[in-house]
Amino acid sequence: MNEGHDQIVDCQGKLLNVKPFEAISAALPEPGQNLVWSSRGSDVPGVRRSIAPKSHEYLDVAFADDFLDEYGAGEVQVTAAIRARVQQLLDDPQRASFYFVFLDWRAWRLPAGAYEVTIEVSAANVGTPTTISFRLVYEGGLNLCPAS
Repeated sequence: MNEGHDQIVDCQGKLLNVKPFEAISAALPEPGQNLVWSSRGSDVPGVRRSIAPKSHEYLDVAFADDFLDEYGAGEVQVTAAIRARVQQLLDDPQRASFYFVFLDWRAWRLPAGAYEVTIEVSAANVGTPTTISFRLVYEGGLNLCPAS
């Protein structure tokens, strides 16, 4: 969210840490991965995004496996076909899995559980990066949500 009166230029997000609250057997993402700006809206995914004053953009931390190929090709755009596939997932959510996603298109399957995720958001015209920590809870299927 850009609450200021000037554009935030070349804003980017980076994963600092993923910490499960319980032991898991899967490999977790390495710190330092660049996050992907979402394709929600009119833009395509990318590492940098300028954000207009009093506006916002979405930074993806995880995505559904049905879209791995599009993310890998950098072709996730809001189309009728994508909307239809999203609706299929909503109609049958247990057939989906979530992954952590990063700009180099490497993906780590997200095992069910609760995680503390810490990211850093910076911009070319902002002196100090912002660090954000939040809790993610994943219960399988499409049941992924932030928790307090």
